[in-house]
Amino acid sequence: MVTSISPQADPQSRVFTVEVTLDNAHEDIRPGMIGSVILRTRDSRPRLVVPLTAVVRAPGDPNGFAVFCLVERGGKWCASAQTIEIGETFGDSIEVTRGLSAGQKIISLGGAQLHDGQEVSVIP
Repeated sequence: MVTSISPQADPQSRVFTVEVTLDNAHEDIRPGMIGSVILRTRDSRPRLVVPLTAVVRAPGDPNGFAVFCLVERGGKWCASAQTIEIGETFGDSIEVTRGLSAGQKIISLGGAQLHDGQEVSVIP
């Protein structure tokens, strides 16, 4: 049973400390032992997620979010800002709840230095 969750993540690791209390009547678990936890959730719906590094502030909306999608124009690749709505965070990925479709090509690094319509090189 989870008995405590830190209200703040560690600023460097972005990890929350969680305390778990286990039934240990037979003293099978001893101080200093290390274990693994598998968390199962009741919500198993598919989610569209992107790397956190792909998400930037939406152009013209300091409170909104966007990703830069790759679009081909005249045989060249260009960055196209696409406003998105975000959901839950999963490690180093974040859920996109609106504004992006599965299969769209996005720019995952360096988006903060791009502007809408800028020509980019695709690195496979």
